[in-house]
Amino acid sequence: MIFLKARHLAFLAFCLTVIFITGCEFDNPYVPGSAGSSKLTGRVVTDPTMDLTGVEIFLRGPDSFAAVTKADGSFQFLDIPPGDYSLNVQKKPYLQDSFPVSVRKSTDENIGELSIKLKGAIAGIIPDDKVAIIHGEVEVVVYIDGVPFVPQPDSTGDLTIDLSSTESTISIQAATKITVYIDNVPFSATVQDEGDFIVEFVPPGIYNDVRVKHNSKENAIPLISGPIVVKGGQTRFLASTGN
Repeated sequence: MIFLKARHLAFLAFCLTVIFITGCEFDNPYVPGSAGSSKLTGRVVTDPTMDLTGVEIFLRGPDSFAAVTKADGSFQFLDIPPGDYSLNVQKKPYLQDSFPVSVRKSTDENIGELSIKLKGAIAGIIPDDKVAIIHGEVEVVVYIDGVPFVPQPDSTGDLTIDLSSTESTISIQAATKITVYIDNVPFSATVQDEGDFIVEFVPPGIYNDVRVKHNSKENAIPLISGPIVVKGGQTRFLASTGN
């Protein structure tokens, strides 16, 4: 069993010079040790096509589980308790969708192909004189054998992860997240130290306003003036960053 003390995460936040440590709920499911009785399989297909290796599949309901796809987009869950679930599918920066799934007791169910329209992304650079004042948070993701987990606090407040094997490969990834408003709709974006950022999972369309949150929605830094077109499966790089 791995123990991640809360003070260790606080130290990480200090080192990265940001204010908060958060886990993105969609990105980081908790996988319990309890077992169920059913098997669930399926396959992801996309339009337009993309590399489907390692697509993250999250099953949330009575319990929560995670899996990753093979190169052909196929996935499976074993020992699932019966009940109604939400099946969340994600691979950055374009693939994100959700599907309702009902799992019956003691069954081997194949839900077939999940056809998903790809979303787009917007990338740009925050002006050098504005980077220091951007409101950011840290997202911490722990991967066990390539599958994302989120540490769960126990009765003493320690953050723990149960390992099924001492041979598991463990990695921890941390990224700084900011809020970008696209036509007044908030999106989570990943930003680098030098001010490069990317907004993932943007629905295709024409947008007229992109702003980075400062202290509030009203106090945001404009990055474009005029319309931009976002297409599915593509990243739109902003030509200018504004003032």
